[in-house]
Amino acid sequence: MSLLYFFIILIVSAAISNSLISKPLSNETHLRHRRIVNGQRIQIAKVPYQVAIIWRSYLVCGGSIIAPTWILTAAHCLQGYEPIYKEMKVRAGSDRRHIGGELRKIRWQRIHAQFHPKHLINDIALLNLDGPFQLNQDVVCIRLPPQGHFPTEGENALVSGWGKTDPKADKKNPDSYPVNLNFVILPIMPFVQCRMFYKKFTMDGDLQFCAGFVTGGKDACTGDSGGPMAMNNYQVGVVSWGLSCAKPRQPGVFTNVGTYVDWIYNTLKSKTRAGALQCSRYL
Repeated sequence: MSLLYFFIILIVSAAISNSLISKPLSNETHLRHRRIVNGQRIQIAKVPYQVAIIWRSYLVCGGSIIAPTWILTAAHCLQGYEPIYKEMKVRAGSDRRHIGGELRKIRWQRIHAQFHPKHLINDIALLNLDGPFQLNQDVVCIRLPPQGHFPTEGENALVSGWGKTDPKADKKNPDSYPVNLNFVILPIMPFVQCRMFYKKFTMDGDLQFCAGFVTGGKDACTGDSGGPMAMNNYQVGVVSWGLSCAKPRQPGVFTNVGTYVDWIYNTLKSKTRAGALQCSRYL
């Protein structure tokens, strides 16, 4: 999967201009809205916490269910589009992004206050839905790790989403994105090594981690932004950014969920009564 996630936001901006708008990117906004490259199809029952955030027929981003009315995603999926976020919907319980499962509207959003849109630092956000998902075998919550947790270097993690599978496909064309859900297994890369590959870019080892192969070949990409990286049935990362898709020495960069667990729970508790935060089903 690869991460030029801002592309997704460009599509959503069509709601304002009625046409796809190309947003100028800064030198550090080399983000690849991630897609799964050289992954495989997967049934939603295998990753029942996965959701698609959509606007009309467009895939905006991925996300994950962390409570019956709460979705975890990336901040860059929403930044600058507050006027239209209530027009977006969240689909759960289907491995096809355009049909099936359950749809809910977005009632409220919270972007991390220290989100840096240029460098994608603190690239994390929460969505509160207008009603709870009906939890079943295809719709479950994913557990969050303890506060301060970091995934272990060298271990494998699963990333899923509906991002592009062909790196050469036109990212502005909705038909470039697969209908069916895909996944890829990526190893956690030593951050020192990742920083060496991305030495021209601003990164923070306390907030981010990298995953992928030095030789490339498999990655997340455009359309996978905001989606979950899972390890041992816990969500350890949020798909954030990267350069090209699946190329050598260009791993994916993920927001480390363990850094933000206290922020996540404090936000949920401030907006939802305690009983409504309880999940009856987990993966």
